[in-house]
Amino acid sequence: MAACKDYKFEKGEPDPWFPTSEAPTAAVDGQRICGTCPVLLTCRDYAFTANIQHGTLGGMTAKERINQVRRQRRPRQTKPKGKKPCSS
Repeated sequence: MAACKDYKFEKGEPDPWFPTSEAPTAAVDGQRICGTCPVLLTCRDYAFTANIQHGTLGGMTAKERINQVRRQRRPRQTKPKGKKPCSS
């Protein structure tokens, strides 16, 4: 069962998976709870597959997921094969 499934919200408590602040520490509570979850990787795969653009899923914020996708899409620079450059 997912760690978030039966999460008990306290009255007035913000949703740890959908923080209203853009502060770097805003998603820490959601990520901490995700870190204990037995289905963390399944949830993360779902977030990527469904292209979820908001909230913390699978322990990653939306910004982290977007950056991961961008990194994976960049072509890797490789050294050309063949002769080595001449040294002077």
